[in-house]
Amino acid sequence: MPNKARIAGLINEFIRVIGMAPVVFGRRELVTAVQGAGLNRDMLINLMLEEVSKPDKGGAMHLSKLLPSDDFATLMALPTPAPERASALAVHKAIADVFFPRAKRMAADLDIEWPTKFEETTRAQLQANLGLTWG
Repeated sequence: MPNKARIAGLINEFIRVIGMAPVVFGRRELVTAVQGAGLNRDMLINLMLEEVSKPDKGGAMHLSKLLPSDDFATLMALPTPAPERASALAVHKAIADVFFPRAKRMAADLDIEWPTKFEETTRAQLQANLGLTWG
């Protein structure tokens, strides 16, 4: 059974991390931008793992056996960021394109209140400052 509190936490933390992108890119902290993309990729993986119904999910060392093949293929298809503005922005977008629809579906299915205002404000800031949009 998915953990509602954990999923809600992942949603809010994902929005918080991607929402810091204007500061990171504004300071030209490209290594930090890559790190932020990694954090959000990890949150996507954790969101996917919440849907795995095995009682003992074990460690992350065997995601290819634990996740459904389509989820694993999705992860494998995500680009890897280079410490370059265009690359890091593209990876943030690609991860958000996968994370948000899945998270919204899970939130609706599990009756988790979606942080609408937080997401809307974050999207507006990312669009205005970086031209970054998703979904």
